[in-house]
Amino acid sequence: MMKEVPEPVRSKFSELRRNYAFPIVLRRINDHYYVYKQISKRNKELNKTEIVETEYLGKITPIGVFVVKGIKNPENEIEVAKAVILAHGGKVVMPQIDEGRAYETESGDHYTELDMKILKNLTMNGRMPTSFMARKLGVEEKRVENRIARMEKELGIRYIPHIKLEKLGFIDFLVFVKFFERKPNPEKVKADLSKIPQIQFAAFTNGKYDMILHIVAESNNDFSIILGRVRNLDSLVNITSRWYATNFNATKGFIPLRDEIFEVLREKVWSRTRESPRPAESQLLKSEYWVLKELNNNGAAPFAEMERKGNLAKGSAKHAYDRLKEKDIIKRVSITCGKLRIKYNAVIIIEIKNQKAFWNSRERFLEYILEERSTAYTDRFALTGDINMPEGVIFIMPVFSEGDAGMVVEELTKVVYGINVYQLIITEVLLGHVPYRKFDETYSSQYERLIALYKKEQKKQEDYGP
Repeated sequence: MMKEVPEPVRSKFSELRRNYAFPIVLRRINDHYYVYKQISKRNKELNKTEIVETEYLGKITPIGVFVVKGIKNPENEIEVAKAVILAHGGKVVMPQIDEGRAYETESGDHYTELDMKILKNLTMNGRMPTSFMARKLGVEEKRVENRIARMEKELGIRYIPHIKLEKLGFIDFLVFVKFFERKPNPEKVKADLSKIPQIQFAAFTNGKYDMILHIVAESNNDFSIILGRVRNLDSLVNITSRWYATNFNATKGFIPLRDEIFEVLREKVWSRTRESPRPAESQLLKSEYWVLKELNNNGAAPFAEMERKGNLAKGSAKHAYDRLKEKDIIKRVSITCGKLRIKYNAVIIIEIKNQKAFWNSRERFLEYILEERSTAYTDRFALTGDINMPEGVIFIMPVFSEGDAGMVVEELTKVVYGINVYQLIITEVLLGHVPYRKFDETYSSQYERLIALYKKEQKKQEDYGP
């Protein structure tokens, strides 16, 4: 890789390697160069040293300037001064911003408090009528329509359904892969993985693991068969690697379904027979299947359009949608923002090492997850879920500023006891995506646990309509 690095970057990195008392690595992510502390561990089984985790130190600009973690812009003298003052224990007091004025978000764009409320309402119900939202927010409907149109264009808002496949008999799995000696060709891996409809998300990463996959299957045996297909793909079969698999339970956020999964879901469509006079809980009516498929393509599509395209009776699409929500197969129609100035995505993995210590600090852990930044138009963690091998929690978070993920790792180690925390950096998404949105935390499972386990006072939940 070093041969491809620009000379100023290579020269600065060589200088840093001489100055640091511990091993460091240089990583190229989206044509930017980042420096990480390398923490290694001896693998007795393979009789070799492996990188087990890394810690972000800073970035090297194209002209060879090393920007230490915590300084957002080396040309901005105020940022540099603030970083120096804070590093020496001082306090920085900046002019206060009038809360009634526009917020400046991570993207650098300005959005008002009304915009933030609209984003939250769209996240909680992407099919909410603008008339309902306008009455709820106490503003004119035309104003809401104009704000939505503007943000749809600027933020790349798409409307997507949160479909709960577990209600149809599916199980979620995460697979972590470590490659040895060499990594496979990304384009070939992407082409091969796309042929397997059960894979909903795949990405290359840097850190302890080199690839992460999200797979849905109807049983453990079904998952083993699918995983066998993946491991024997032409792009992967000859790569020396180690594979780790675990059950996954999303507790906040979700991974949208690829259109290809509907090839598998077609088998869930019920047909009346003597042996099957009525559909089972894990089966779908033809109209329900069609509505799910159309919503997955466009969560805001009008019901009349679905009926026309699927040759359905008038009113049947809305009726099917209501049944799907009643059965909790559709949790809600939500949104994702596709035009954000995200530097990269980080995967943060928490391994529980001491159950008692972890449970003693779990209340603080839940509160930490629920911390909301009023001026951010996306959740800090796009996805949160439980894993069981190793037992722990996984986050996927969008990184807007250098060091954000490292800061979360540091904060978690201070807030939560009995854990080991490390991060991966997503260097390339191969399949699927994770939604970026602004969720109402009072509807999250973490908030429900705080109320149930720690008797917290429950806030009144907002009404987001049917």
